[in-house]
Amino acid sequence: MSQKVDPVTTAILQDILLSIARQMDAYIEWASPNFITAVIHDVSTGIFTAKGEVVALESHISNQSIGYFQIKLILEEFDEIHPGDVFVMCDPYLGAGTHPPDWSFFRPIFYKENLEFFTMIRTHQVDNGSWQPRAYNPMVYDIHSEGLRLRPTRIYQKDELVEAIYTLILDNVRQKDLVHMDHLAMNGALKFAEKRLLELLEKYGRDAIFSSLQQMWEATRVAVKSEIAAWPDGEYEGQSSCDDDGMTLDVPVTVRVKAKIQGDHLMLDFSQSDPQVKGIINAPISLTHVKASYAVYCCFPPELSRHYNQGSYDAFELVTRPGTVTDARYPAPVGACPLIVAAQILEAVWMALGQAIPEKVPAANTRPLCAGVFGVDPRKGRLVSYAHFWAEGGNGALHGCDGWPNSGPTSALGTLKKPSIELSEVLLPFRAIRYQIHQDACGHGRWRGGPGTIWEVENLGEEARVLTGNCDGVTTICPMAGRVGGQPGKLNQMALIRGSEEIPIRAARNLTLQPGDRFRMMSGGGGGVGNPLERDTEKVREDVEEGVLSFQTARQVYGVVLNATTYEVDPGATDRMRFELLATAPSRAASEER
Repeated sequence: MSQKVDPVTTAILQDILLSIARQMDAYIEWASPNFITAVIHDVSTGIFTAKGEVVALESHISNQSIGYFQIKLILEEFDEIHPGDVFVMCDPYLGAGTHPPDWSFFRPIFYKENLEFFTMIRTHQVDNGSWQPRAYNPMVYDIHSEGLRLRPTRIYQKDELVEAIYTLILDNVRQKDLVHMDHLAMNGALKFAEKRLLELLEKYGRDAIFSSLQQMWEATRVAVKSEIAAWPDGEYEGQSSCDDDGMTLDVPVTVRVKAKIQGDHLMLDFSQSDPQVKGIINAPISLTHVKASYAVYCCFPPELSRHYNQGSYDAFELVTRPGTVTDARYPAPVGACPLIVAAQILEAVWMALGQAIPEKVPAANTRPLCAGVFGVDPRKGRLVSYAHFWAEGGNGALHGCDGWPNSGPTSALGTLKKPSIELSEVLLPFRAIRYQIHQDACGHGRWRGGPGTIWEVENLGEEARVLTGNCDGVTTICPMAGRVGGQPGKLNQMALIRGSEEIPIRAARNLTLQPGDRFRMMSGGGGGVGNPLERDTEKVREDVEEGVLSFQTARQVYGVVLNATTYEVDPGATDRMRFELLATAPSRAASEER
């Protein structure tokens, strides 16, 4: 282990290890029948040392990258671990998970009879045995209502299926054939990664690889510390609230953080967050840790964020208080925490750090709007359940960059993919009515937020249930949604359309879709950064031409006057309009505050 490896070899090994994690991801994409895994990419793959240290992660959604917590539990639970074993866990309290539908699968990798690595696949399951399909029903009693609770459990021993245990698992989920096929795909990907790692160990040798890992981690740790050292010392506070928890209605739940920067040390203290609640938005400490670390990493240069390893986790300190929404304790339900409270953790950290490094912190993204639906598809005569991500809003802008449209929930950081409308109509008994940019929904600014989306469908099937427990931002908006003179995006909206009646729908509620009903979601946009009157007129023209902004908003908010036929900017009229808007800015701001 004391062997010094040259920087070129270390860099090569770093990229090879990351590529193995990515190859596992590609394997699953092609082999898994689980739509959420294979198409939307609610999945993570990773490589860890035998002690649980992070080697490489390919994380499509940051909720998933918690393997370093879970491997420690495997080591505590099992005295004997063999080649060919596979372990599964999902419980937030007994298995260091996030919410019950996210299951982690681990395979130990032995080389010359010594345990050297664990490979991990973690993904959202087709079903996890909760009291209703999908895990986002706000009307739960406690964690036991949210499905199977798996502590570290061995389902393969020496490559032989542990029939009694695995059969028990499958007997307690819906669509168990689909779940089983998904698990076979994951087991195949874990075996593939084992083959690649053993080839790497043979080629480079154990000592060279582990010496390189130490060098990688130290280089990452030093780089992160150096970046933090460049930030101004001080204590900075941030907070963010969601609409409510679905049980105690119309009472926002707040995450609070104090960021303390001293030299190259960063401490994030969440201890003043609200107490845990009855609803499904409580976050276990494992989720708070990954969300806080990702929030910090969003403020680093891209080249530093590319390789996320053990050095990344060692670079700052996290403080929580047991029994709060950021460190929930059994038996608090947690079904929606990867979307709600997760978003508030990110937003609160950004709000705090934005006071220290305003040009490196983004405005807030649109709140999540991805309702779950389940019902019987009459074309197939079987249950279908689904979480919709089509109507997601946009990213918040960053100094120098506009936000991306339709980028997904804040907690996913733009990594989840959207399926085509055609594919959704094949899989679900819905007909798409509208799928378009939500005009004027973005947060306006010199750099505007990503626009929201309008998604409307008609139910062609039988009676179906819609769960909005994983939606937010219908009544609340992040305090730092717009930054440095930028404006917040619009609030999210949902509606049930039954005949001529249009019924507004709140987040964290349940509703029934009758045959012929329409369901519409309209996401807001990400927050803007900077004064809208300083936005490049050509960019405003492009936004109007592409339907992101209306002519009226271009004129009244950005001060840009366009020809309604040719979309050409009128320079003289634009100069006069911007002068007029600047002159009346204080009075307009006071009017808006009133």
